[in-house]
Amino acid sequence: MQYNKELKLGKEELMNQNIYEKFKVLMDGFNSYCFNGTGKVNVLDDKNANVYQEGSNQIVMFLYNAGMLTVVWKYKYFQNEMVYERNFPDARNATEIGLKSALKVMIEEFNERLVEHKAKVESNL
Repeated sequence: MQYNKELKLGKEELMNQNIYEKFKVLMDGFNSYCFNGTGKVNVLDDKNANVYQEGSNQIVMFLYNAGMLTVVWKYKYFQNEMVYERNFPDARNATEIGLKSALKVMIEEFNERLVEHKAKVESNL
């Protein structure tokens, strides 16, 4: 029952505010960090969006459902893809400060994993 209630709340919420408007701080932050602000935010539907730049080796995807936001950041290095994923179970009530903090944490975690990924790929070249 609780999940159905969350789904209904999420649907009503996104009728008044699309995913980009709700998570603008994150999407613009990733665009700035990954693409120096030259990427494009693509709203695919009411629950899905991504930040991408044509010809880039990375994409950041956003899925919002039942109050949970999932961020998936894919990065290719020498044709080897690394996937970073982070879930935010109570994203419905996210504040701008909270989103900025989440962005910082995700970038730090991603960069730690990227160093390991690059070392692993380079050791196999």
